[in-house]
Amino acid sequence: MLADDSPTLSRFHHLAGLYFLLITVIAQLTGAVLFAALHSYITSLPVPAHTYGWQYLCATGWCVPLGLVLLPLWGICAWLISYLLKLSRWWQILNLVVGPLSVLYLSMGLPAWLLLVPIALGTLTYLPAFWTRVPYYPTSEPMYRAIAAELPQDKAFTFIDLGCGFSGLINYLSQRFPQSHFSGVEIGLLPFLVSRLRFMRRKNVRILFKSFWNMPITPYDVVYTFLAPGPMPKLWEKACQEMEPNSVLLVNSFQVPAKAERMIEVDDERKCCLYRYRIKG
Repeated sequence: MLADDSPTLSRFHHLAGLYFLLITVIAQLTGAVLFAALHSYITSLPVPAHTYGWQYLCATGWCVPLGLVLLPLWGICAWLISYLLKLSRWWQILNLVVGPLSVLYLSMGLPAWLLLVPIALGTLTYLPAFWTRVPYYPTSEPMYRAIAAELPQDKAFTFIDLGCGFSGLINYLSQRFPQSHFSGVEIGLLPFLVSRLRFMRRKNVRILFKSFWNMPITPYDVVYTFLAPGPMPKLWEKACQEMEPNSVLLVNSFQVPAKAERMIEVDDERKCCLYRYRIKG
């Protein structure tokens, strides 16, 4: 299926950042309501004689607050919703821990404003998704190996990752092809800063803070991208205009409006496919 043949999928990815955020809010509210309802119900039950009441669950020699016992149900409920609605693994983990850990943190009497730190870090990572229409999805490690197998094995080459995130792929490839040169382009501030620090001493890696739409991709032998259906026709037009003849465009999951030279099925969590396109002269 070509990108322009899938309007429903394309519209979904345009709003993916908002969708993930909305589902997370719903999941956390559901977990909080379940937690509060169970806590209220249990504490309303008749109190057995010779006990401290239902606020604590006690056994010989120790007592545990009821709220602490019920907190995992909040996280499990939120995780289950995110899992059933097919959020990515990192969003599922976030939903599992964010509610219970926030309650534990506040119960310790620590400053509430410190909770803004992870929110700020998440914003610096995911905010560009709202105007680029491309959600943050890191390339999987099985895909790393598939991409490495498509690269020249007997000569140096130049490679660029359009939207490199935290540069896991570039880190993998630059160690296995030390004679080649790798570039990454990223507009998320936090991923860019982490990537720049990560490669400060690696001479064959360069990380740029800019939109790849505003830069030429002419100098590269291999261009890799993992975007969304919406931008793919425009990306193919850019590749055909700017890339040198016989250079290679590698696309994760979302095809451009052209016939791929080769398709490689990858056994990762999302069952992605890698599409290889040869730029013709």
